Amino acid sequence: MYVGVDIKETMVAIGLVSDQGKVAFHSSLSVDAQKNPDAIVMEIIFIIKSLSETVPLELFNDQLQGIGIGIADDIDKNSGNIIRHTGCQFPNDSQRDKIERHFNLPVYVDNHKEAATLAANEMQGPHGDFSGIIAAAMLCKYLKQPA
Repeated sequence: MYVGVDIKETMVAIGLVSDQGKVAFHSSLSVDAQKNPDAIVMEIIFIIKSLSETVPLELFNDQLQGIGIGIADDIDKNSGNIIRHTGCQFPNDSQRDKIERHFNLPVYVDNHKEAATLAANEMQGPHGDFSGIIAAAMLCKYLKQPA
């Protein structure tokens, strides 16, 4: 089981995703582009914590293995740094590290296009609003090191 966080300019969608790419539970929050990124991170942490405490993971014979974050920004593959911001000002390394420390799980960050490419095998058929969540979650499965 993975957490997928799909960050767009005005909305963040978060879901628990099985190893096979199925969204078990999800939630979302509206984002103001001017909102403090640390406040957004705290809301994301709250939602992940709420989902993981509410959902009986034993029903899936699984435990959380990582958190994937899909963003619109371009990322340098060598350094993991954001090259060009195209949406809300998230995440930076300290914000990613805050999430990682809070849950004691690896956090993987990549842009939406790269995430979708990695998740293509799990995303067969229509997924509607969940495609971004699934793609972000699959970053955990396919990337070796946090961005």
